[in-house]
Amino acid sequence: MTPESPPSERLVWMFLPPVVWALHFLACYITAAVWCAKAVALHGPLGDARIAILVYTVGALVLLGLLAARAWRRYHDTTALDELHTTARDRRRFLGFMGLLLSALSAAAVVLVAQPTLHFTTCR
Repeated sequence: MTPESPPSERLVWMFLPPVVWALHFLACYITAAVWCAKAVALHGPLGDARIAILVYTVGALVLLGLLAARAWRRYHDTTALDELHTTARDRRRFLGFMGLLLSALSAAAVVLVAQPTLHFTTCR
């Protein structure tokens, strides 16, 4: 990438889905840890912490869906590509495909992080 590349071609878009997952993971972990350590006894119910984690999860999945839609548009915003030459369109399509895959992987990770709150009802 050159410094004069447009904002849609910057690599920062590739790193956003894993960042969303990491922030979701931290928010869930901190919420559960603080809730179980300070708000209720060791064997107390998760209660409001489960609701907060659900809100974090829905927000993260919506954001990942928007990032995936953007990547999908970048991936399909090309015509037939020349197989012998690397062009800006090739790079744009590759970055779009990788962004789409990272969004899907991050969405799966978000769901897996939130899944224990469906099975456990106490802080035990």
